[in-house]
Amino acid sequence: MNKTYVSTRNHQDQINFYQAIVQGIGDDGGLLVPNFDFQKLDLNKLVQLNYVDLATEVISTFVPEDGKELIHQACLNAYGKGLFPEIVVPVKKAGDVYVAELFHGQTAAFKDMALSLLPHLMTLSLKQLKEDREVMILAATSGDTGKAALEGFKDVEGTCIKVFYPLDGVSAIQQQQMVSQEGKNVKVVGIHGNFDDAQSAVKVAFGDKMLKEVSDQHHVFLSSANSINVGRLIPQIVYYFHSYFELVRNKEIEMGDQVNFCVPSGNFGNCLAGWFAKNMGLPVNKFITASNKNNILTDFFTTGKYDANREFFKTNAPAMDILVSSNLERLVWYMSGKDGDKVKEYMEKLKADGIYEVDDETFARIQDQFKAGYLNEEEVLKTINKLLPVQVNNYMTVKFGQVKLNVKNAKNIPETTVDNKRYIITSSLYSMYDSLYNEQQNKNEVNENIIVDVLNANGINGYARRTGENIKNKLGMKYNAANYEKNLEESYIILNDISIEKAQDIVMQLNEKYFKIQQVPTIPTLANIVVVLGQEKNIDFTIVNGENSAEGMGITEKNFNDIISQGVDCVTMGNHTWGKKDIFKFIDNPKIIRPANYPEGVVGKGYNIYECKGKKIAVINIMGRVDINILTENPFLKVKKIIEKIQNQVDMIFIDFHAEATAEKIALGYFLDGKATAIFGTHTHVQTADEKILPNGTGYITDIGMTGPKYSVIGMDIKASIKRFETTLPERYKIAEGKCIFNGVIFDVDDNTSKVTNIKRIYID
Repeated sequence: MNKTYVSTRNHQDQINFYQAIVQGIGDDGGLLVPNFDFQKLDLNKLVQLNYVDLATEVISTFVPEDGKELIHQACLNAYGKGLFPEIVVPVKKAGDVYVAELFHGQTAAFKDMALSLLPHLMTLSLKQLKEDREVMILAATSGDTGKAALEGFKDVEGTCIKVFYPLDGVSAIQQQQMVSQEGKNVKVVGIHGNFDDAQSAVKVAFGDKMLKEVSDQHHVFLSSANSINVGRLIPQIVYYFHSYFELVRNKEIEMGDQVNFCVPSGNFGNCLAGWFAKNMGLPVNKFITASNKNNILTDFFTTGKYDANREFFKTNAPAMDILVSSNLERLVWYMSGKDGDKVKEYMEKLKADGIYEVDDETFARIQDQFKAGYLNEEEVLKTINKLLPVQVNNYMTVKFGQVKLNVKNAKNIPETTVDNKRYIITSSLYSMYDSLYNEQQNKNEVNENIIVDVLNANGINGYARRTGENIKNKLGMKYNAANYEKNLEESYIILNDISIEKAQDIVMQLNEKYFKIQQVPTIPTLANIVVVLGQEKNIDFTIVNGENSAEGMGITEKNFNDIISQGVDCVTMGNHTWGKKDIFKFIDNPKIIRPANYPEGVVGKGYNIYECKGKKIAVINIMGRVDINILTENPFLKVKKIIEKIQNQVDMIFIDFHAEATAEKIALGYFLDGKATAIFGTHTHVQTADEKILPNGTGYITDIGMTGPKYSVIGMDIKASIKRFETTLPERYKIAEGKCIFNGVIFDVDDNTSKVTNIKRIYID
């Protein structure tokens, strides 16, 4: 088979692998791609190979037939001579997911995985082409590419490298790494602008005729170390195979089982490499592209429209601070049927107008294989804080991301006994996992009679100390007050290795109004109960109505993030959607929807489609018109139109009908019986006891009730509410205080018929 490479824009002569590595980018400004079918690999023959041999087998499928030995030597130099640990990419379990650790290279960046190999691919390509000119590597970086490329090409014969980075657009550590780089052939240049400016300048340089003439005069030619170079992309394919095989070897999955890969992405090269692996036979279901606040990829994978006309944000994840994702061009080329002319048209629109939209057929192919989501800066930090301890005590030690119990000291920690199990009481910020991945420690180091992790956190001005004393006095559980004194503001209470029923019993005995039950170490909120119910009842998909979460009126970004952080899949709204101006910051987040029958042109979405365990679930938010003084479209006609549009795309449809009138809610239930999976009412705040399965299989309840203060007037202070009704004078509403209740409903749905088989109201007092 003749293995050639062409440009995504169709105006590049076919070239071989070595030429593609050296050239870096297409003559026409496009990206070079393999112009041959991906070779399907025999997974059973590869599973026991070490990383060097696996890399050889994978990468050699992209090179001429006689190049396999050259590739093996290059892989050996990159991965087999002490620059990486013996297991180049360890795969660790973290709860219900697995993490491929791509940070064990020289610069602690995942880019090391490719940039440790690219210099060797470059030198062997130069030799194969008998090229005697010096190659000048141009690279743009948003942080980690720069150091990895500099380190990889340092003092490599026949090369020099210049890295451009945005001043104030990389982390302080990354900047120090780059400017302190040793090597006689390296140069670092800081620019005023962002990564897109740097990357665009590099691309322009490749097409600049005057620069080419000057380069020729100096016996130099240009190439790239960014993922626009296919030599950066191909080595990344390897760790997808390796990670899958690690799971097989550790008996976490069986050969042939499909997996999902979630890939943080800015320039899209990493995720695209995984898709290449899938095309080579790796059993992958979906790729989930994760973005930060610069969520242009999320928008593209959701809408098919690539719109770079938006504000650029400098965030705490600078490697993803990108608005022009170069490698997406390669994916569009494949998904458009390798139509280079169409891709060229898209890229010209992007350059001229900052926007393009792929055709329906191309978008359908993309959505079949990719999903996307994003976190803002606050959510990123919250997620990190869940995994990485920022504070430790005398009973814990931290080493390279691992948290280990200091057993010697632990023997002196106050203990208690509950249900014949011994617990350690501590005020550390996190549970004492043997490591962040909950690995088993050496049996000789662990006192197996001790069940680690009992108590931690929710400090409201000394609440932790008071609760600790309460536990000691009422339950006879020993308590170490000194520990709580160190971090009162950030502490919270956790009860692990105990049933929900037992936890509820303890809460009843403690009678603490801020104490909520949960099973994971996060700051408790009412939403946490949803998580607990999900764990106990095997909940697959969770919907929360959040329109009153900000002191009874609207929702803030913090409210939203708190709710989503507890595992909630979708937040619906209602007549108080616009109660807080904060909502305009995140209304485009796919996990929040507002009433669909707001007038055309209103920001946000009235429905969204989610994936859960291989099923596509649509959630529609619709608002009634009876006794709700808001101008909206007819909810009956609007929801019918939406269902007709999406019914062939989804497996299940859930509807939050936010309405005042019971009759209007019931009527909509029968109107959509058999067309929707389930319809639940919100807004009136009082749970109705009319849950039923309608004649054609739709689950229905008029109102799921309220989560909030028990002794209140639908959440509001009793005295203020009575005065308002008594006098008819305007009285400022305020949230009631005291004991809270939790209301909800659980729908059991048949996977085959998508019909509701059972409904259970949830009322926690």
